[in-house]
Amino acid sequence: MMSKRMGRSGVSPIIATILLVGITVVLSSVLYVMVTELGSNSPPPPSGAFGIAEKVSNDTMKVSFGSFNKDTDFTDCKVTIEHDGNSATAVALVSSGNITVGPYNVMITDLGGDGRISPGDHLTVSNTNGGSMNGKYTVYLIWAQDGSVIASASLNM
Repeated sequence: MMSKRMGRSGVSPIIATILLVGITVVLSSVLYVMVTELGSNSPPPPSGAFGIAEKVSNDTMKVSFGSFNKDTDFTDCKVTIEHDGNSATAVALVSSGNITVGPYNVMITDLGGDGRISPGDHLTVSNTNGGSMNGKYTVYLIWAQDGSVIASASLNM
């Protein structure tokens, strides 16, 4: 016996499958954007370079800033110093004055006095114990927001 189903209404199984796949794709896309933070408004790091790195004395070196592509505040950056492959923990810069980076004293000189990195501003690095600095030293300027290296300068003392 054949039974007739009169008044049968509903969604075709093919249409239902297409709808489920479409909803899954949309939800996956939303989740991807949320996880990777593609919608974030954080600015990209600046690009720039150190100018001259020079030996001032047996226990002191000076690293001058070159030009940067946008206004960059000292306080938006960190600095670390590597000596013969061993690096100290990165420390946040201040507008001017002294900071300690591992066994080194770093004096920040802001010639413009505006708190921004400008050509001619410089870092003076000296050994905190007053001993001479021997070997290869590399100074890294790091963008504090994402930890990327903006600039580096090396000097053999």
